[in-house]
Amino acid sequence: MRNSTSCLSGSARSGLNSVVLVAKLFYRKAFRWLANELSKQGVTVHVICQQDEFKKYFKPERNVIIHSLEMDSTLGFRSRLTYNWFVRTEVKNLVDNQAVDTILVEGEGAAGLFLFSGSRKIPVITLVNQCLPDYPFGKWEAPYAASFFLRKFYSFAESIQLLLSDGIVFESASAIQSYSQAIKRFRAMGKVSLIPSGVDKDLFKWQESSIRQRIGVPDSAFLIFAVPGSMTRWKGVPLILSTVPKIIDRCPNTYFLLVGKNDDYSTDGASKSVLDRLLSSGYARNVVLVSRVPLEQLVKLYAACDLFIHASFFESAGNVVLEAMSCERPLVITATGYFRELERLSFGGKVVPIGDRSALEKAIIEFIETTPERREMMGRRNLAIIEEHFTVELWANRIKELCVRQMKNNSAIAQDF
Repeated sequence: MRNSTSCLSGSARSGLNSVVLVAKLFYRKAFRWLANELSKQGVTVHVICQQDEFKKYFKPERNVIIHSLEMDSTLGFRSRLTYNWFVRTEVKNLVDNQAVDTILVEGEGAAGLFLFSGSRKIPVITLVNQCLPDYPFGKWEAPYAASFFLRKFYSFAESIQLLLSDGIVFESASAIQSYSQAIKRFRAMGKVSLIPSGVDKDLFKWQESSIRQRIGVPDSAFLIFAVPGSMTRWKGVPLILSTVPKIIDRCPNTYFLLVGKNDDYSTDGASKSVLDRLLSSGYARNVVLVSRVPLEQLVKLYAACDLFIHASFFESAGNVVLEAMSCERPLVITATGYFRELERLSFGGKVVPIGDRSALEKAIIEFIETTPERREMMGRRNLAIIEEHFTVELWANRIKELCVRQMKNNSAIAQDF
């Protein structure tokens, strides 16, 4: 179902100083903040997104127009194809009607924009949110074949999109390195920007709550937030779950929290197999499975845990890690994507090699057996890093400056003709 919400006066539809923001996950505060900040400067912003959830958290400024596609985001491949078609159609209409002079596209919409052919060339800034795999495949660590093919297709589409872009924004130096061959010439031309992702630190913050009682975890237990939403192989779910028996045998008062949709692991044979074995064993009482939760409840789950784990096999920018850091949680993460850059910032936690179960087990046990005071110190360090490097405001202001600079260049070129 297509839905467009206009908060724009008719006189502002001149096409001058206007931006199309293709942001599938527009409910993220970073994109909402950016849209309103651009609007306050007199820029007309057309937002193309998939979900209508933003309405709960967002009041658009006068010059913001929402073009949203309401459909179930759990439909996987079908959802992406439909969203790409929607992006292509909406952008084409805006370009043909001369309602836009700059396009800012998040990676999820890159394939749709890549397929787009309009009546005129519009300057495009691409925000990269994919990352090419940086690990050797093997055994059950490798993603499900269809999932891997789909990710490779989107990486290919995004690579083509980068070659057609007038500006490229990466969230991490590791992501830049991942695409180094495709963007070598663009780096030399100064068209590549490194702008780290931002987290809403006003929402994601530590707070007292009674949510442990609601999910059946004793206050005295050590709670590990082990799976934050995606029960798939490339997120390392079978790897994490395979550590449970050894850790519980050594530290019986430890609980593993898994947050995700049932359909995630039911289509991933490896994840489902390991999880089913755990749930039918004597370790089942120590595994807490929670389905999709509202954002407000997710924050309470972050705050309730003693340790946060992210064992992904490849990652561009795992926002859940920044959210956990903002909630003052210590981390165990794998050496992929910008997680390597967190290590250079001396974050509160430990980096383990990708796919190394023994190292993951050792790191988890080390945190269980360390003092609460040391974990709290690490949590405070993580919050300090968020406040200095990874806020929504920092991200949005730098992207806004990039858009404004691009529009000024467009105006200068137009005057030359």
